[in-house]
Amino acid sequence: MTGVNFLTGELVAKRMEVLRELIPAATRFGVLVNPGDPRRAEAVARDAQVAARSMERQVHVLKASTSGEIDEAFATFARERTDALFVAPDTFFTSRRVQFAIMAARHAIPASYAVREFAEVGGLMTYGTRLEDMYSQVGT
Repeated sequence: MTGVNFLTGELVAKRMEVLRELIPAATRFGVLVNPGDPRRAEAVARDAQVAARSMERQVHVLKASTSGEIDEAFATFARERTDALFVAPDTFFTSRRVQFAIMAARHAIPASYAVREFAEVGGLMTYGTRLEDMYSQVGT
């Protein structure tokens, strides 16, 4: 049997590392997950905490599954002076990518996303699988 793997779990540590390299003075990372996908949310939160500990950084995980909760999470991260934000890969989050770009800019929080679509609407940076390439491989 063959298949395609998006490697989202394996990329958590690498995305955290790239975010740290971009903002070396960052000591507090926010992580935003969607509780609507509990297995992925738990896995990303766990992997981000492990990666942050290995870099001697702190992590604060928040959950959001609505547009209002995304706004609340950004307000919380800003109030707590989060140095950088790691957004979990999630279909709902991708559908709200413009909101993410606006909120990150409004609160001056550098953020890392899993897919290119976030950068295309003004998100700071992405690191992950290029979806178009994956879909092409599925067809092959």
